[in-house]
Amino acid sequence: ETADEIRTFIDENDLDFIHLQDQTKRYYPFGSLASHVIGFTGTDGTGLYGLELEYNNFLTGVSGRIITSTNARGGSIPAKYESYTEAESGYNVVTTIDYKIQAMLEQQVMDTFYDNNSMNRCCGIVMDVNTGGILAMASYPTYDLNDPWTVYDEALAAELEALVEPEEEE
Repeated sequence: ETADEIRTFIDENDLDFIHLQDQTKRYYPFGSLASHVIGFTGTDGTGLYGLELEYNNFLTGVSGRIITSTNARGGSIPAKYESYTEAESGYNVVTTIDYKIQAMLEQQVMDTFYDNNSMNRCCGIVMDVNTGGILAMASYPTYDLNDPWTVYDEALAAELEALVEPEEEE
């Protein structure tokens, strides 16, 4: 509805130098919760890790499209030449993860990591013994699903920095 209002405003005010572009981005409301299970996507929305990678073809859906005509200067030709195909959402994935148990396991795994001076990582799994369903699965260190490329652990960031060789000066 907002995009339609903006298109109308553009047309009414002859602002053919303004163009709208549809974009979608996955947002993870619980930040780092179950990050190693859920995984993340790249800038193009393609799953790169975890469930996002494993079920990428099912989660992706079908892109919508706008077909429009433009004149030689790139300005749009009246709206009667424009067609819009609605995007189709992909499927949803439902897991057996219980977010309360997941949060408790993540806290326990983090505490275990620091209490035992772990050198690399610490992992844990909670399973329902009656069904075999995974109720929680955690690894530490973790990352924020909304910003998977940033290293928040200062000690780990320093280790990674030390691994990067400085460029040779000429």
